[in-house]
Amino acid sequence: MKKIILSLLACICANFIVAQLQYSPSAQILFNKSKSSTVRIKGDGQEKYIPATIITSDATALEQYGIKVGTQVGNYATALIPTSVIPMLNGIDAISYIDAGNLAHTTLDVALPGIGYQQILESYTASRFMGKGVIVGIVDIGFQWNHIAFCNADGSTRILAAWNQNDTTGTSPEPYSYGSLYDTEEEILAAAPCPGEIHGTHVASIAAGSAIENIPYGGIAREASLILVDAMHTDEGGIFNEGIIDGIKFIFDYAEKLDMPCVINLSIGGNMGPHDGTSAFDIFCDSLQGPGRLIVGAMGNSGDEYYHLGHDFDTQEKEVRAGLRQYGGLPEIDGWSKEPVQYGIELYHGHTDTVLDWTGWIPLDTLYENTLKYFDREIMVEAASQIYPENDCYNTHIAVSGIRNLGNAYFALRIKGESGKVNVWCNTPATEFSTRGFEGWLGGDFEMTLNEVGGTGKRITSVGSYTSDSQKATLDYSSTHPVNDISPFSSRGYTADGRMKPEVCAPGCIITAAYNEKLAADPENFFNGLVENRYEINGVTYYYGANSGTSMAAPIVTGTYALWLQAEPTLTPEQAKEVLKLTATQDSYTSNPATSGYGKINTYAGLNLILDRNNIESPTNNTATTIYPNAGNGIFNLVCQEAASEVELHIYTSSGMLIASTTLQDVASNTPIRLQIPSAQQGIYYITVCADWGRCTHKFIKL
Repeated sequence: MKKIILSLLACICANFIVAQLQYSPSAQILFNKSKSSTVRIKGDGQEKYIPATIITSDATALEQYGIKVGTQVGNYATALIPTSVIPMLNGIDAISYIDAGNLAHTTLDVALPGIGYQQILESYTASRFMGKGVIVGIVDIGFQWNHIAFCNADGSTRILAAWNQNDTTGTSPEPYSYGSLYDTEEEILAAAPCPGEIHGTHVASIAAGSAIENIPYGGIAREASLILVDAMHTDEGGIFNEGIIDGIKFIFDYAEKLDMPCVINLSIGGNMGPHDGTSAFDIFCDSLQGPGRLIVGAMGNSGDEYYHLGHDFDTQEKEVRAGLRQYGGLPEIDGWSKEPVQYGIELYHGHTDTVLDWTGWIPLDTLYENTLKYFDREIMVEAASQIYPENDCYNTHIAVSGIRNLGNAYFALRIKGESGKVNVWCNTPATEFSTRGFEGWLGGDFEMTLNEVGGTGKRITSVGSYTSDSQKATLDYSSTHPVNDISPFSSRGYTADGRMKPEVCAPGCIITAAYNEKLAADPENFFNGLVENRYEINGVTYYYGANSGTSMAAPIVTGTYALWLQAEPTLTPEQAKEVLKLTATQDSYTSNPATSGYGKINTYAGLNLILDRNNIESPTNNTATTIYPNAGNGIFNLVCQEAASEVELHIYTSSGMLIASTTLQDVASNTPIRLQIPSAQQGIYYITVCADWGRCTHKFIKL
């Protein structure tokens, strides 16, 4: 093993600990020439740029160095840094911190009845709320801009504007310096479909797809206007956080110009970060939201993958080892702790516990590189550490590279600390923690598997998935997940700082929606085999197919929020979450808030609540009793946590009229009592339960 303390980027890295300018660990590794992932901007010749997030005291001062500034929130700014400027960064007084190298990835016929959508269509009042006058924004990749799902019945587009951040042929939207803006009907309908993915088309169709002619796959907000952003990404599909943030700001600014409420969907996510709401991405998202400005994100699809490892050095061993099981990729590790923690990577051959080579303990005070020897082949391990200023945690990032065919090689992570707790995440699905069958090794857990992008923000609404369908007619597309149960792949909360995530779950397993023709029409492409139906309209074939994931669940909530914003255009993120809390459907599958949040989205019940009440009130503390379900045909079960000789129950309408009272005798603890709302009218009812242990009030939505 050859150990190298890098001199590369010496002018930047030599003073990481003492200089004013600091770099996140991922930025340190990215700026290493062997790991640089750069983009080209049109009009700049051969100059290459690195997308980055900067903490700066003066964003305008950066322009003299050729740094292109995008979105600004407080002292945070997204930027494109020319690679030629990297050696000068340490001398720019206006910069105090740089984060870079974080990539996100892409993560209704049967789905709609389960969220109360049929009741909306059949209701004279509710059916008027289809998202008209509201903007649904989608930041994703893989759009077919002219798909019939985004058109009106006369063929005109419902897309107000589209920004392809990866195209270099058109004019960039101000104030951004990259991509092409399409903001006329002619440009939008003529723009070529984006290659490589069906994801963005599918997601946008679920949130706000049109119900055209005999196509049964209309989305939720069928009359909403659309703004779509194909986010800046690598050839492999990794999406730059900076492009996502710029896309969010672009959509909200466009909505502001038109004075329209707006909800944005992020069905994309990444694993690396603090998972406590303090990442630069979460700070941007929290700051950009407000009245009539909502963001919905996907929780992630790692609920059944061991990609998180938690350890407490105060109560457990001071030194531990965890295997890293590779699934066609190389390990990438992100560790967070309040106290210093040391890490090392071990290399093994075959199913043995004999170490072939290892990095040694990685120092915490410098960018550093190890070359591990796997017989006659070299494997590079790059690592860096830094204290993150927003949460004062030690962050260590480790990346393995330089080899493709691993053969029988595998890795393990060694961790050593004296006190405190550590949380470590790996780059699932390429890697997950595993004991590999060895006694004393750690194997990871299913906790805190939520996305860093979309799942951890304090104001963002994060969405998990439940299964509404288990099989499609398409080739080999079926699921063994029980219908109505939480999808096993749906990532789990809570956050690292103890907040409940997700807030709600929605149908996300085998959802049929629009497909990008670029992939659907190709018989050699995987998604061609998942096409559910083809429709020819005016000589053009449009494709619809199945897909699964929290990526499909999130746009159902996004479309729901669009309906709610039509009813209440100044709805805030906090008020929207309160509506979820009061109206989400609870059943036997939603007992764990770490997988289901408040329960399953009920679009109809939430719309009724907003229409029926001028303000959103918090319910009484209901720890003494529960009711389930809290929406349905009027039949529900009451469970008292404590026994009581006598329990009074009163049922009121939403206007406060008492319609029923009863007294229950000798009520046992934790024993369901079957009851019914004695009214034929749909709407909201209040159920008050009184006993010697207190008083509780619950809301019930009669469908």
